[in-house]
Amino acid sequence: IRDSGIAVLPFEELTGTDDRILAEGVHSGVLTRMSAVEGLGVIANTSLRLFLNKNSGMSDVASGLGVRWIVEGDVQTIGDRVRVGVRLIDSSVGQQTWGHEYVAELKAKGFFDVLTSITNAIVDELKVELSAQAASSIEKQPTDSLEAYRLATRGRLRMGLRGPDDMQAALEHFEKAVAADPDFAMGWIGICDAIGLAHAYGYTDHSRLPEAEAAIYKALECDPDCAEAHAALGRLMGQRCQATEAMSEIRKAVTLKPGYAEAFAWMTLGLQVNGDLGEAIKSAQRAVQLDPLSAEALNNLCSSYIFAGRYEDALRVAEDAQDVDADYESVQMFAGMAHYESRNYHEALDVLEPLFVPWAGSAVQTLQGLCYAESGQPAKAREVLETIRAAGHVFDEGVVLVALGEYEAAEAALDQAIFDGIDLANSYWPTLCVRYVFKRVWDAMPDPACRERMLEKVEEVCRR
Repeated sequence: IRDSGIAVLPFEELTGTDDRILAEGVHSGVLTRMSAVEGLGVIANTSLRLFLNKNSGMSDVASGLGVRWIVEGDVQTIGDRVRVGVRLIDSSVGQQTWGHEYVAELKAKGFFDVLTSITNAIVDELKVELSAQAASSIEKQPTDSLEAYRLATRGRLRMGLRGPDDMQAALEHFEKAVAADPDFAMGWIGICDAIGLAHAYGYTDHSRLPEAEAAIYKALECDPDCAEAHAALGRLMGQRCQATEAMSEIRKAVTLKPGYAEAFAWMTLGLQVNGDLGEAIKSAQRAVQLDPLSAEALNNLCSSYIFAGRYEDALRVAEDAQDVDADYESVQMFAGMAHYESRNYHEALDVLEPLFVPWAGSAVQTLQGLCYAESGQPAKAREVLETIRAAGHVFDEGVVLVALGEYEAAEAALDQAIFDGIDLANSYWPTLCVRYVFKRVWDAMPDPACRERMLEKVEEVCRR
């Protein structure tokens, strides 16, 4: 039973706008607690909401997300009390197997006691054995202030919209949450996430990352066993290319919260950078299992397959990701890479032409340049090369120069990028390329030891 998967549907609000925030808080609180239980296979909120935007029937949810069990419920405030109704449905027979109505005082203790009771009842019904760690996570009360919890919930909702104004508004909600309760770890995590995601999307530069880091250490001070805090710190370290430290923190997160889909997605990148492709694929597959409609999770599985030389598998996953989010350009770039590695130059160029992927520097242009150079169009490759030079991406310049047969200039550029650390310190892109792809490029270099020297340098940086 526990391997059959469970989807916790958003709780319905029955009266007023305040109920909506409380309903979101109940939903996220139950999801968080259930994700701490190993073996439940709780579908992540990202996939659930994306699916529900397109489908409404319960049978659609069960078949589309591959789950047997469905939790649904509703929330209503009645004066100074809150009522939460919950039902557990076995989709294989289309019947409710358990249900209960909880009423509690509309204060932090009563509210969080209801979330704990709901989770424990569902775990008991599914006959899942709880570890001591999971039991402790389920019992945990995150804050003594229901208002701080409401503010953090508002922040999460706004951050989910992903625009620059949304990130700023989310940050302000989280700041108000920690003002209401300075010991509220999830409020501090929200501050880090809002800043970190704004940086990842290019809305802000590196200058705000120290503020995000300070917020995470404050969260860990409030709650040393908070999985979200360890994951956020790991992601932040990853953005600074501190791969070893990042992996350590993310491993702590998935140990504390075995159903943490985002952490498995972030772990995949760390495993790729550290050269453990087998585990990277397993981690990516787990992330997709928990969050099947996450473009990021699918992107990481696609890239893992490419690095392992499984190009057909990569293209299949890229198609799935396109169905989920046609605007997610990173996975389209990896589709172009799979076509390039398979010598399907025309297909690669068709995919790559309109793309812009900030985290990878001039990766799109590099792939275009390689396709042009290897398909007998050197003039077009040189046009692309000038674009790369103008952007100042020295590693990418060196790769295209090799393909054009300008080996002396190529080696000088690669030396500058790898050994002087210009590119290696700021992006994982060179590390991934040197480790896994562009074998035809590296084989073409007159000095066979050049790639070995680059690999040694990559290993040195990854051990930081």
